[in-house]
Amino acid sequence: MPLTAGSRLGTYEITVPLGAGGMGEVFRARDTKLGRQVAIKVLSESVESAPDRVARFEREAKALAALHHPHIATLFGMEQEGGKHFLVMELVEGETLDARIARGPTPVPEALAIARQIADALEAAHEAGIVHRDLKPANVKSTPDGVVKVLDFGLAKALDTAPGSQRDISLSPTMTSVNATGSGTILGTAAYMSPEQARGMPTDNRSDIFAFGAVFYELLTGRQAFPGETVSDVLASVLAREPDWTALPAPMDPRLVRLLHRCVAKSRRQRWQAIGDVRAEIESLIADPQSGAPVAASVPTTATRPLWKRALAMAATAIVAGALAGAIVWILRPAAPAVPIVRFRMTVGESQSPAFTNFNRHILNISRDGSQIIYSGDKVYLRSMSETASRPVVGTDGFTTVSHPAFSPDGRSIVFWAQKDRTLRRLSLNGGAPVTLCQLSEGGLGLDWAGNAIFFSDSNVGIKRVPANGGQPELVVKLADREELYGPQLLPDGETLLFTLGTRGMPSWDEARIVVQSLRTGQRQTIAERATGGRYAASGHLLFGRGGVLYAVPFDAKRLAVAGEPVAVVEGIRHAAPTTTGAVHFAVSDTGTLVFIPGAVTASGGAMQLALFDRKGTADPLNVPLGPYSRPRLSPDGSQVAVVFDDGKESNIWIYGLSKTSAARRLTFGGRNKAAIWSADGQRVAFQSDREGDASIWWQRADGTDSAARLTRAEAGVSHVPQSWSRDGRHLLFDEVKGDRVAINDLNVAEGKSAVFVVASDVTSNAAFSPDGQWVAYTMRQKNSAQAVVFVEPYPRTGAQFQISKDAEDGHHPVWSADGHELFYTPGPGSRLIAVPISTRPSFAFGETVLIPRFFTNAPPTTDRTYDVGKDGRFLGLRTDVTEAGTPIASQIEVVTGWFAELQQRVPSR
Repeated sequence: MPLTAGSRLGTYEITVPLGAGGMGEVFRARDTKLGRQVAIKVLSESVESAPDRVARFEREAKALAALHHPHIATLFGMEQEGGKHFLVMELVEGETLDARIARGPTPVPEALAIARQIADALEAAHEAGIVHRDLKPANVKSTPDGVVKVLDFGLAKALDTAPGSQRDISLSPTMTSVNATGSGTILGTAAYMSPEQARGMPTDNRSDIFAFGAVFYELLTGRQAFPGETVSDVLASVLAREPDWTALPAPMDPRLVRLLHRCVAKSRRQRWQAIGDVRAEIESLIADPQSGAPVAASVPTTATRPLWKRALAMAATAIVAGALAGAIVWILRPAAPAVPIVRFRMTVGESQSPAFTNFNRHILNISRDGSQIIYSGDKVYLRSMSETASRPVVGTDGFTTVSHPAFSPDGRSIVFWAQKDRTLRRLSLNGGAPVTLCQLSEGGLGLDWAGNAIFFSDSNVGIKRVPANGGQPELVVKLADREELYGPQLLPDGETLLFTLGTRGMPSWDEARIVVQSLRTGQRQTIAERATGGRYAASGHLLFGRGGVLYAVPFDAKRLAVAGEPVAVVEGIRHAAPTTTGAVHFAVSDTGTLVFIPGAVTASGGAMQLALFDRKGTADPLNVPLGPYSRPRLSPDGSQVAVVFDDGKESNIWIYGLSKTSAARRLTFGGRNKAAIWSADGQRVAFQSDREGDASIWWQRADGTDSAARLTRAEAGVSHVPQSWSRDGRHLLFDEVKGDRVAINDLNVAEGKSAVFVVASDVTSNAAFSPDGQWVAYTMRQKNSAQAVVFVEPYPRTGAQFQISKDAEDGHHPVWSADGHELFYTPGPGSRLIAVPISTRPSFAFGETVLIPRFFTNAPPTTDRTYDVGKDGRFLGLRTDVTEAGTPIASQIEVVTGWFAELQQRVPSR
């Protein structure tokens, strides 16, 4: 039976899965006896099925458990429970080395410090007679305190079928992500094997030294020492080819180059014979970094020639030198210094955290000269590279939420989208009030200030152009039916727009494409498939996102053509929820400075944590694994959560119990299933499903003891979205969506008949019955108005209507408190939640709004709400500011200056 959150293995309580590898699955767990967090590695069936292998594991575990070192992750022991053998290990928090390498080459001083700690760990193990045999970046972690820990020490030995035999390299003890493929694991293992391992020969400590050299090389260069597209290619590289020594950063201390050469020598006899000698050399380099003149990475040797040949060569050289002296002086005239490659993080203060809650729209940008950074949320914040702190931009507050901030070409002004009144506004950074440029008919989805014009996407209408001084917008790119776009950018030719193009209803924006379209002819062509958030960089590259990874491919802006295949250049970039927008949160200046917001990576585009929040925003994470969740709903008694799990391939309803002993249960099977709601008695769940082709409403017992049954049948081009169930269970409110038209329908469940409850609007209603079933709250945009409003009406309808949200702001996603004495809603994207006191006796009345800070994921106004309210008054929400291990991450911005030099090295564009 698979292990899930809340499962127990002896005294260990499973909390979340961490990954899987050749040995088995890895889980984060709590040692209930000692009260500590540990990592549990449950052995795979292939290991369990071989008694001799299990016995060997037990022998190795006893030896390894005695190995204690500050740079080695401790193995506490091997245990057995319910027929399962599992290893109990120290839980090491932090980043694996392969994640660090994915961000690019490591500066030499930092790489030396990391390598010294790895060598120190290997030296201690080798002195104890233990060889790692599977050293690689994925088996090394750096804790938040900067301490390096080597994982899985010596466990590879237990996988060997017999001493000296060739083992199956797919059985790697390395922990990979839960989505990794077996082939990826094999390839990663092969890339760090010594030649003797690749040949199936016996291994010793010198095999670890070879792997250490390969890891050290990769740290310094950001690329594998022995690359290849297949396992065979990699092994051939290990056996016959040298690393690309020219990839080492220059200038390079010759002592370090020689150290690396000896580490990865093909012959064991030519290699360093003891890792302790390597550690001593590294410490010498750290203590005396200036010793030895920098040389090119290849360190060539020169043979002695006869004296007369050397004299002749010297004479010829003198003659040529005299003739070319003038030319050389001219060629070597002073040039502008190159921008150095420097990496640092800007930590956003707690007071600015509202800027980091709505990732569905762009909130980050950089000036063209790379001297200023802006980010936005409740207001715009400005950070100059010459300053140590960010400051709010005066004149950008009071708009509820602002997004898509962009600099003018000269960096003296900014433009942004103000959500409050759906306007595009410009503001001088030298002071003054913001100027309204134009009104947006829908909502802004990206913009670009180019020359004297601003190009912006107006929701599902298309791309418009407005003069930088304001005026009547001109539609320059019109979208066809069901098309969606994001993030327009004018290319250097001044007549071609680049943007991300998607299709309404696609499972993820990762399935979109990057296109270019001529403003002159209207001709459109695709330049990248399965890509989102596309931007052209002055380095001659097209940059785009996919699955939380930034890719680069050479792009000729004149011919409008890419060359070669995209290469992953930065991993772990925050981007929008998969079905919302094409936002990928990075920006690049023309001078080569990269800025991005780091984020966890999953197949859906962001690890989400289900948590309960009090009114102060304090989070209490649920005992539920992280996942690509949406639309969580609490059962009426508050004991269970129904949530949509959508990884871009499948979409199903899962039920999680809030108690630690409750097991997870998948409720739906077949088709794409979304938008679950509970019946008032908590016995049934209604949801949308397309299992029979039409997007209609089905229902099923929450305990899964019956099959799903149809409640509605939608016509072609129409979808039904359940919203709320009445207290007596007889009526169900649902949205009938046809194109941009949304009408609230009232379904009589027993009779199977429905009637329109509220006339059509163009926003998701999120209609909600009050706890007593006598009132309905919903969102509707009034005719000829850009503002969405929260209304409350009696049920059944009497003609009375009460506007709850204020005229000065939008209102979306209404939810009643459990006692019906409060109504909550969100004022559109942002970090706020509004509470309104409600009384219904002797007549309906409501009080002044109360602002509640919230720190869970927000949904765009046009989508379903991503929060719920429990019986105890706490809010259930989806949290994205967490690591893959479920721990909170600080709001940060990564900055890399001189990034173009690194990009050209990895993805040459010319």
